[in-house]
Amino acid sequence: MNTAQPITQNSRTVIVDIIRGFALFGVLIANLTGFINFALPDEQIALLTNTGADKITEHFVNLFIDGKFIMIFSILFGYGFGVLIERVTKKGMQANLFFARRMFILLLFSLIHIAIWWGEILNVYAMAGLLMLFFKNAETKKLLWWGLFFYLL
Repeated sequence: MNTAQPITQNSRTVIVDIIRGFALFGVLIANLTGFINFALPDEQIALLTNTGADKITEHFVNLFIDGKFIMIFSILFGYGFGVLIERVTKKGMQANLFFARRMFILLLFSLIHIAIWWGEILNVYAMAGLLMLFFKNAETKKLLWWGLFFYLL
């Protein structure tokens, strides 16, 4: 019997939802250049982005937006993994199977999405999610060493 259902409104952590929305907005801002420049030749882009305001904006985006919001969103992905595993386990369901199925569905969506947009990232989240299952019961010290290993890799 599958008792998986969306969580109720009073079970949600509002601040996490707010931070997730903030991170998604930042990811949108970070990707705007790619959306706009996607179909333009490099020569045209160079002609359109050569003013001082363009350079200041580019530096601002590089310093304060690029990578920062993706990192926040990634941290929230890991947090969501922990919350989901905990709640599914409390319901007596097989957490690994439940989460692996969700990551497989995410991977399928990513394969459809990659046909539409070159900046596809969902496949990375799906693979990282499956990889996280191997570390869900690991001690903090082991997680630190594995994190360092993957960072250097």
